[in-house]
Amino acid sequence: MSCTPANVIHDHILTPSGGTSTDGWVSVTSPSTSALLAHYGVTTSIITFDNVATASNQHIELVQFEIEETAATSGDLKKKGLKLMLYSNSAPSAPSTSAVYNASTTNLIGQVEVVTADYKRIADTIWVATVNPYKFMRTVTGSTPSTIHAAIITTEAVTYVSGVALRVRPFFRIHTAL
Repeated sequence: MSCTPANVIHDHILTPSGGTSTDGWVSVTSPSTSALLAHYGVTTSIITFDNVATASNQHIELVQFEIEETAATSGDLKKKGLKLMLYSNSAPSAPSTSAVYNASTTNLIGQVEVVTADYKRIADTIWVATVNPYKFMRTVTGSTPSTIHAAIITTEAVTYVSGVALRVRPFFRIHTAL
């Protein structure tokens, strides 16, 4: 009797739907330039990662998560704490940039938090925060279990300047569906 899973465990770098990505980086659409308080949305858009899993109730592991912040000058960089709310199957309601985000628990499969100390300098105007949460999650039962949606919210007050760009890049490992 074999204990080998039907689906082999392998690393999987994601590509966004309806847009372009570079080496797995997904751009955060229009970061708000308003004064954001803790738990406000960084953008009113939901980020989508397609083809993460292959079935309902499949175990996935978020091995690494990166956020890149780029600005015209080093003084424009904020390097603030952010939280990524991850959903399987269907997208949550989009966060507001003018109110606390009351996240839905429906299809919520995980959260990842980045703090200021996670940011490391790549260049004078580019900093990347890297966290290795090794968070195990399971997709929900539904029509699109392969899609992971994410809402990005602040964990502290911040005001981004015009022209600041944010990108995210997750690294998932998928496992056998139950």
